[in-house]
Amino acid sequence: MSRSLYSGWCLGLTLVYVAFAIFLVWQDRNSHGGGWISLDGMISYLITFPVSAFFDVLLSFRLDYRRNLDMAFAVLGTATCIYFALFGAATLLHTMFSSHAPPSPPRP
Repeated sequence: MSRSLYSGWCLGLTLVYVAFAIFLVWQDRNSHGGGWISLDGMISYLITFPVSAFFDVLLSFRLDYRRNLDMAFAVLGTATCIYFALFGAATLLHTMFSSHAPPSPPRP
């Protein structure tokens, strides 16, 4: 499998994430209920966890999920993290199970 092929698969899965994240953020913004408990913004925080946690915990800066620019930044930042994680995992698996691995040295 060539690098461009699994790069395409990683990009495709990342685009699926972006579409799913946009749908969930839209659902989170349009929910007007919850009864006695309000979890506004919880889905947005969880769907963008790597970026949200980085800004919230390490930089002590909370993103405003009601602003479209902050939400787009969080979704695209998380998508970038997902792409590189998938590409790294695919490269690692390709290297581990490739038939082009260097031969082991002969035993004396």
